[in-house]
Amino acid sequence: MSHGGEKFQVIIAGAGIAGAAMALFLSRLDIHLTILENRTCRPNTAEGGMIMFGPNGMNVLHGLGLSRKLLQRETGIQVSHITIRDGSGDLIGQVPQGSVECHGSASTALLRWDIHEVLLDALEERRIDLRWSSRVESTEELDSGIIVRWSEAGEVKEKKADLLIGADGIWSTTRPRYLSL
Repeated sequence: MSHGGEKFQVIIAGAGIAGAAMALFLSRLDIHLTILENRTCRPNTAEGGMIMFGPNGMNVLHGLGLSRKLLQRETGIQVSHITIRDGSGDLIGQVPQGSVECHGSASTALLRWDIHEVLLDALEERRIDLRWSSRVESTEELDSGIIVRWSEAGEVKEKKADLLIGADGIWSTTRPRYLSL
């Protein structure tokens, strides 16, 4: 994908699950991707709990080529139903979850840590430009795109992009610039 002979430029703020997954999807296009991540380096300790993916979510991971790698870690749990109990522990009911037979994949609970690790491995394999210690400081919208300024290891840098994607999580520096929540 290009315009005027130059590759379409996309900057993603955040290399968490959302930013990394978005980068992997976009890497299928002929564009230039840069990911800016505020953390100083790749996390080296387990963090977070489990995330349950329904069949469609597992099919998305399969489409990214990641479901097999995640399941090989043997920490995922296929979930056939969710049991709901009241405060005293009495059963309220059970909600069936998606099955392989009906949806092609089963609902599966995966460790957040495993998901993030596999996504970061895939970014490295695809040689996607991931810059650690990089925090978006300001943006300037233009008719022809956006200028993104960030601090990277104490140095201020800037780049013109066609698109900025804010995936920098709960402490986002990009979201408040565009949404007043």
